Amino acid sequence: MSKALPFLIAFALAPIAQPVMAFTWDQRGKPSTVTFTGRFSGLCAGCDLSNRRMDNAHMSSGNFAGSNFSGSQLRSAEMTAGNFAGTRFDRGDLSSAEMNGSNFRGASFVGTGMRAIEAAGANFSGSDFAGADLSNAELIGANLTGAKFGGTRGTNPDFSGANMTGSMVMGAAFVNADFTGAIMTRANIEGADLSRADLTGVVLRDARISRTRLQGADFTGANLSGADLSTATGLTTRQLEDACGDEATALPAGVTIRACKTRRPR
Repeated sequence: MSKALPFLIAFALAPIAQPVMAFTWDQRGKPSTVTFTGRFSGLCAGCDLSNRRMDNAHMSSGNFAGSNFSGSQLRSAEMTAGNFAGTRFDRGDLSSAEMNGSNFRGASFVGTGMRAIEAAGANFSGSDFAGADLSNAELIGANLTGAKFGGTRGTNPDFSGANMTGSMVMGAAFVNADFTGAIMTRANIEGADLSRADLTGVVLRDARISRTRLQGADFTGANLSGADLSTATGLTTRQLEDACGDEATALPAGVTIRACKTRRPR
């Protein structure tokens, strides 16, 4: 069949009835647009899947690296154990999507609805979540090193056990978030709202936490060595009774913290 004509590919990787995607080709012989016509999984790296209705799509174990899903609806999509590195999901809707164990390294989720996603163990290193909604999202044990959360919002998100080293959380609103056991070394959390957050056992070494709202946050077992909380609001000595810091820890006037007995790993 000529590449000038639409080319139909059936993805046989899915155990369900054969789904179909319709490709058109550009002058370089590469797929430029794709029309989704069913439930599928398979290979479509670098494809344009923007502005599509793809709710409940099956894309588990597929390779969609570098593809563009901007503006697409992917609610309740199955995207586990797949490769979505460098993929764009800007201003789309991934609510309730299953993303466990997938590679989203360097992906963009700017302004994306991500309510109640399940992304345990997924790799989001270097990804951009600016303005996204992460309410009730489960990012348990996820790799979020260097991820950007500027202006991201979300009530009850679960970041427990996540690696957020060097992440940029400036201006984010994560009220009642669970950061239990997360590693947030050198994270920039300036101006964020972490009211009532569970920071039990969190490593916040050298983190920047100035102008951050911390009313009701639980710091039990947290390591704040070298962290700057000098202008944080809502923080009391009582909240830090079971946390520790060092001589470089900067606290608001009148707030104190005990010294860490041992140096925790970064």
